[in-house]
Amino acid sequence: MHKMFTSSILNSLLKCYSNYISSQLPGFIKEESILKKAITSGFTALTVMGLTISTAQTTLARDSIKFFCDTSQANPVMKLRVPEGEISFIRWEDKYFEQYITREERCREIAQRFQKAQQAGTLDYMSHGYFGDSPAICIPHYLGSGTCKDLLITLKPEYSDPSKRQELIEHLWLIGTRGGIVRSVLLTTGSLVEDGSSIDIEKWLFGIRAWLQEQNAELEE
Repeated sequence: MHKMFTSSILNSLLKCYSNYISSQLPGFIKEESILKKAITSGFTALTVMGLTISTAQTTLARDSIKFFCDTSQANPVMKLRVPEGEISFIRWEDKYFEQYITREERCREIAQRFQKAQQAGTLDYMSHGYFGDSPAICIPHYLGSGTCKDLLITLKPEYSDPSKRQELIEHLWLIGTRGGIVRSVLLTTGSLVEDGSSIDIEKWLFGIRAWLQEQNAELEE
């Protein structure tokens, strides 16, 4: 009874949170202040009420999170699997890098980078900046550093514009807070933020798991 009651409250909060973001952000996120307000209102509400995902703790064992590449479709898709299910993370449609590497190889290589960092315990934050001479999505030296420590995704030259990299980060964040409601990233446009340039991976995973749990509960009704 307690678990059902807790799950019901959690689902209601998540729906209200999603509706709040939708009402404030009709398209992609444009205002960092609005996004920060949404983050604060959403995660603080869950923390203050002491709610947790009923099937597991917020912090997952490293081996229960898996980034992998699905090549069963026309366009390879990088996916993320957690105990509650899986979501499409990045869909590889752009052919820019095919002069160097196929989309399938690139998908597998980048999934392996994410997985290796996750297993090593270094994937605490995801941010953007430069890795060598190329714009990139990366693991920062520390939150808010604005510099890349480890490479996750090399981006095209057009992402030399930090505002375009910011849009990708914002979109990745939305996948974590709104699950499958937001389409997977195309690496051409998108929208995602937490401190303004980085994602707290633990909170991001919590959002994904909460959304998946809500979907599972609806299927069981």
